Amino acid sequence: MASKIPNPLAAPAELVSALRYLPQIAENTASMARDTRALAKLERDMAEVARRMEGVTTMNERMANIEATMPVLVDVQKDLAMVPEIIAKLDDRIAKLAILLEELSASVEGLQRSITPLGRIAGRLPGASKPGKHEVEADSRT
Repeated sequence: MASKIPNPLAAPAELVSALRYLPQIAENTASMARDTRALAKLERDMAEVARRMEGVTTMNERMANIEATMPVLVDVQKDLAMVPEIIAKLDDRIAKLAILLEELSASVEGLQRSITPLGRIAGRLPGASKPGKHEVEADSRT
């Protein structure tokens, strides 16, 4: 076999073929440069987003706390719904107690009036002590 003799014109032909891709390579390189510059702005924007998200983290913690207390709040709400009914019952009972207290006061006054003469009589019996202050006041009124 005969050795192949290199063609001196083949190298420039390959070079010319490769040089045809240079405009596309330059355009792609320019596009990469623009994208790389945009990355710096994107990084600043992402830092700003992260800074603003700190408030969301705090809000998330607060929401978790509220969520944890919800069962207790629901129970309290159920109890609070019964408060008007309980107050109405208490109001009725207080009204009844007021009537009973008036009746008791009238009964005590009646007892006092009926006992006063007995106290005067007991004070006149032999061996009785001096009349009490309330007996002297009662005597002076009659």
